[in-house]
Amino acid sequence: MKRLIQLLVSAPTETAYDDIISTVKVVLRTDAKVEQWFSYFDPNWTQFKERWSSIYRGNVPHMGNQTNNRN
Repeated sequence: MKRLIQLLVSAPTETAYDDIISTVKVVLRTDAKVEQWFSYFDPNWTQFKERWSSIYRGNVPHMGNQTNNRN
């Protein structure tokens, strides 16, 4: 599951992002904890994907640091 989320963050296109979300939903069918996590993730993170997904943040220079806690 962790690897799927890493792929989700670094998805190069919206099509790839959608494919990964579909895969996550397949994984959900086999794991109740993951299903619980997705019920949090879907309404709280997918609507803000422009803030964290590389699809939309690809033009932001980050020099390898993609966190928002730079000092």
